[in-house]
Amino acid sequence: MESAELELLCRSIRIEHRERMFAMAQRKRADNALGAFLRRREGWSMKLPEAEREAIAKRVRAAIKAGEQSAKTGEEQTDPLYLRCEALIDAAIEARGPFNRIENEALLRMKRAVRKLPVWTGWAKDILGIGEASVGTIIGECGNLNRYPTHSKLWKRLSLAVMNGRRQGNPGADATKADWMEHKYSKETRSLVWIAGDSFVKTGGPYRAVYDARKAYELAKAAERGQVVEPASARTKNQPDKFMSAMHIHRRAQRYAEKKMLRDLHREWTKSSRAIFVLPERAMDDLPSDASGVAPMPPHAPFSEAAE
Repeated sequence: MESAELELLCRSIRIEHRERMFAMAQRKRADNALGAFLRRREGWSMKLPEAEREAIAKRVRAAIKAGEQSAKTGEEQTDPLYLRCEALIDAAIEARGPFNRIENEALLRMKRAVRKLPVWTGWAKDILGIGEASVGTIIGECGNLNRYPTHSKLWKRLSLAVMNGRRQGNPGADATKADWMEHKYSKETRSLVWIAGDSFVKTGGPYRAVYDARKAYELAKAAERGQVVEPASARTKNQPDKFMSAMHIHRRAQRYAEKKMLRDLHREWTKSSRAIFVLPERAMDDLPSDASGVAPMPPHAPFSEAAE
């Protein structure tokens, strides 16, 4: 595939990804606004005890769920809060429709574009647990992966790097403003990779096997340190030298598997795209007919075994 053609394909994926993310964000904003309004209507306040705040929030969730059930099946609902605010809740749920359609249509267009990528036809389509949506989301966030000289650069772009011995996004208790700026951590970007990782952990395939092996390794290391792995509790938080939560082990193993998948994606992308040069980001909107003189890609760096 020609470099200019690959750039145009990546550009189309980024456009669809951004449209999809915008539609999702708009729907979430509307849902959050509805929940906040209903909670305030029911008397929710930060001054209330935590148990009362949670009770109100639970009633609101039940009312919204009743509205969703009504919209889906047409069945008459009996939830008291829903009945008091039926018109409002129904209108808010109905308003999701256009954004749901925009999101789904953008996703379909993105998947079609992903299927044309050399890395998809030559590698990803045969990997159980990796779908068009996962690949499209990564390209939608990062663009042409040839812009990243090493997979470590890709990790940092997706908030998965290890910086000065610490996990990106966790520079330490004494971190300065400069430390945080250097980390350039994005919860939103990190969550998108987490979704991809959660998919292959649940679906199976080679990266589920990577996850399982790393989980066994983390459990063994915890035992060596004398830590007891158990469900999260106050003592897993307050006595980390003696106890570690099972969720912590799970997250470490999934993070490791995500990083390995990204390393492999970067490697296969470079192999399959056969790119000779890389266009700068600013050239996305005005692709030249040729780009002679742009430096070729450097070789790959080895995979770091660090899970954090």
